[in-house]
Amino acid sequence: MDLGFLKLFRKIKYIPNWLYGYEIQNSSMNGEYRYYRKAMKQNKLIFEVGANVGDHIAKYFQYNKSLQVHAFEPVSHTFKHLSNRYSANEVVLINAAVGKETGFLKMYIYSELCGGNSLYLNDFQLKANNDQVIKEEVKVIKLDDYINEKKIFCIDFMKIDVEGNEFNVLLGAEECLHKKIFKVIQFEYSKFSKDLGYDLSTICKFLESKGYAIHRLTPWGKIRIKKFKKWDEVSGNYLAVIH
Repeated sequence: MDLGFLKLFRKIKYIPNWLYGYEIQNSSMNGEYRYYRKAMKQNKLIFEVGANVGDHIAKYFQYNKSLQVHAFEPVSHTFKHLSNRYSANEVVLINAAVGKETGFLKMYIYSELCGGNSLYLNDFQLKANNDQVIKEEVKVIKLDDYINEKKIFCIDFMKIDVEGNEFNVLLGAEECLHKKIFKVIQFEYSKFSKDLGYDLSTICKFLESKGYAIHRLTPWGKIRIKKFKKWDEVSGNYLAVIH
């Protein structure tokens, strides 16, 4: 079979995914940056949970230079890079993971500055990095504790990208969710969440019980998900918005 035809077929095959924002990691293509362009102008305070090296933070500031950002990153080497990139005057930097309970956990680190470092052993990342992994003990905090301690009463936008641990982050913020402190929450859903035993409907029903409407983020804007169907269980970025 002609190699050019094969390449074209593969591109056509993924067009439906691209149209709906499924399984697309590129933030300039999956609708994330398009959403930020408009939303960030209205925001004042942002939480970035799983900040990595701060690329998304740079994009936030591009659209609104007066934002206040709290960035959470547990891996020591990555946090050092983040600290070198942003001063304490620009971003409130927290060297900790976020979860449903406070304490310490082992972080699996597959490579320096890897966005796939996780709180559980990820077979996909392990294979991608030639079975190389090191462990680092990291501090874990709850958002309920942090927000109460800082006396924060309104967070305009929170992004959670923690390689499958998103639901645990939300469980550790249940009090704040009940109070509707978060106006909008962006979270990533992938097979890694399923590996930890959380499907998308479980996460979304939990958020809906707190008064949030669920939307899928697409290249064309956000699409409201009112009733879950079998085909809604796909990887992508989702928004929880206060009713």
